[in-house]
Amino acid sequence: MVYRNMIMALLLFASCSTAQVNSLAELMWQHRVLVIDNMTKAHMLLTSNKAAIEERDILWFVIDNDELISNAPFAISASLKQLLHALIKREASAVVLIGKDGGVKKTDNSLNLNVLFAVIDRMPMRRAEMAQQSLKQ
Repeated sequence: MVYRNMIMALLLFASCSTAQVNSLAELMWQHRVLVIDNMTKAHMLLTSNKAAIEERDILWFVIDNDELISNAPFAISASLKQLLHALIKREASAVVLIGKDGGVKKTDNSLNLNVLFAVIDRMPMRRAEMAQQSLKQ
């Protein structure tokens, strides 16, 4: 069972790494999405918390004017970039957290990873993930 899950994860990663993602719907049920608008030091903060971010299946996107920085293992299409820009404008926030179900879970004007991790860790799907992980250990 563990080997089957590892193979499925590798196949998913391989397909994502060569594919181009055009919409947030393509990420549903696989990733939580964090969109950050034009925040200095956000990239550094996110990369320094890489393990905690990966553990929570977070894909982050930092929008800096026309540039987009991300930890996504796939090519980001122009249409996805436009969607992310529109999402930030629509929510009128600098930080938007989207759950695996595609719903907006939290918006804020500052990036506080401890708060975001706490929000994620209270989600039913995340609790199930943590319980499953503790059974494997």
